[in-house]
Amino acid sequence: MRNIKFRFMSFLTALFILLGTSLPTLAVNTTASVTSNKSSYSAKATKSYTVYITNTGKKYHKKGCRYLNKSSIAIKKSSVLSKGYTACKICNP
Repeated sequence: MRNIKFRFMSFLTALFILLGTSLPTLAVNTTASVTSNKSSYSAKATKSYTVYITNTGKKYHKKGCRYLNKSSIAIKKSSVLSKGYTACKICNP
């Protein structure tokens, strides 16, 4: 019985050592892949995202922003950025 306990404790110790050295590596690799997936998704979403501009201003807005009360022209965000518009600080598109 004592021999079985010793083997079991040795097995658990080896298992903890093995998992303790491999888990931090797995966590770092997983985090890196998630971060790269988010950045590629946000780059795609930015180009096809519709924002709104006015006839007179140089800011772009989300639909429903309080500064779009007089005019609102729908346009792709990539086009707006190339024309020099900046984001509205109220609706933060």
